[in-house]
Amino acid sequence: MESQAVPRSKMAGFSRPKANMRPEGSKLGQTAEEASELDRLKAKTENMSSGTKPSSNNAEESSGEKKEVAEFDQDRVTITYEDRIKEFGLTPDVAMEIVDQVAMEGFYVENYRIAREVSIRFQTRPTRFNTFLTEKIDLFDPKKVGRMNQLMTEYQLAASLAKYGDTEFQPLTDGLTGEQWEGIMESRLSFIESLPTPLFIALCDKLVRFDLKLATVFSEGYDSYF
Repeated sequence: MESQAVPRSKMAGFSRPKANMRPEGSKLGQTAEEASELDRLKAKTENMSSGTKPSSNNAEESSGEKKEVAEFDQDRVTITYEDRIKEFGLTPDVAMEIVDQVAMEGFYVENYRIAREVSIRFQTRPTRFNTFLTEKIDLFDPKKVGRMNQLMTEYQLAASLAKYGDTEFQPLTDGLTGEQWEGIMESRLSFIESLPTPLFIALCDKLVRFDLKLATVFSEGYDSYF
């Protein structure tokens, strides 16, 4: 004999609490207002399950939420190229000068002060560096993420640091032989490894900003200023 589903309202011990009243046997200490709010939430859940349209109050709440989301999306979309480069103190004209230098000379350099008496110079890394870094990672084959990040940080800093104080490094260019490239990188890495840890961290922080600045200059919308 097939069993038939028994409605929850007829189950033993099941009693739906009436609106504005505390459920019988409740030990939660709800006030009448809390019980009423609980019933409202239950009714809303039942309406969602049955496909019933929400009440006018709920519709207004939903409309308000959608309006807030729309306003948030609109604010996010209205961020322009000028807004992005402004974070680095740049105007479109100055940004286009950077673009022109990279396009015509193949690189861009910028000076920073690392101490009152010491300045440094960063230079954009040539495309060949990406292949060089990949080969080094394959060679060292780091087993942990921490070691991988350390290698990438040290090599990126070495390839970007063109000058530190009175020490000026031989530039990295695509025209160098593999042996010459290796020698220049080893010289730069040896210098970086000799730096005190606080200075190394400070250099990394400035390099992050330098790279982010260049990425922003070449971000979406830059070509509309040609």
